[in-house]
Amino acid sequence: MHPHDIHAALDHSRVEARFQPIVRLSDRAPAAFEALARIDHPSLGLVPADRFVPLMERSGRGAELTDQVSASVIAALAQAWTGLCTLPVGINLPLDLLLRADTADRLADRCRAAGVAPQRLVLELTETQPVDDPTALGRALERARRAGFGAAIDDVGPAMHWVNALLDLPFTGLKLDAGLLDPAAERFAAGMVAAAHRRHLTVTAEGVTDAAAWARAAALGADRAQGFAIGPALAGAMLAAWRRDWQVAA
Repeated sequence: MHPHDIHAALDHSRVEARFQPIVRLSDRAPAAFEALARIDHPSLGLVPADRFVPLMERSGRGAELTDQVSASVIAALAQAWTGLCTLPVGINLPLDLLLRADTADRLADRCRAAGVAPQRLVLELTETQPVDDPTALGRALERARRAGFGAAIDDVGPAMHWVNALLDLPFTGLKLDAGLLDPAAERFAAGMVAAAHRRHLTVTAEGVTDAAAWARAAALGADRAQGFAIGPALAGAMLAAWRRDWQVAA
């Protein structure tokens, strides 16, 4: 995808949210969704986030990207027909944006304007920027909590060497990178799950693509599962049908 197309997508508000389901491992009940950014390109179709998000962030347009994705999410949450019902939705935020003093307040204002409770949103800290100042991050998380939002550490894996410094901050959840479902990563993954549970964090295993991955996530003690075995990222209009089909299968 050409950089010009990526910037044009922001300029013409073609960035949208798709929603990937998250379910409880204990009883397979729907528990949450993660909002994933997509570009609706006129010739390429729906373009996944990994093809444009890094460029947007490097070029200083991360805040605009978050604005468009959050607007799409909040609009969907305001519509009962989407199938989101009362389940929370995670929105990815890079560190620099989460640290901004006005981020939580701006999101809360948008929620109120749409009649959506801030508790419906979980701010997921992405792994793209190292956390050099946990104290500053802690203050940002307190602002988010006062505004009503939950917060999760996203894509936790061995390369996130600063993760231990984050565990005592006011997060509400932790998401294991898909690579941690590899048996070779079992020791690290089990340690992360145990550390998170000691702090009463909800643990989601990402990358659950089949029954074997589901079984490994359950064996690790994760609380929730996310991945193609549960469902792909879907438009809001498709979520009610996914939910019916999933509950019938369960």
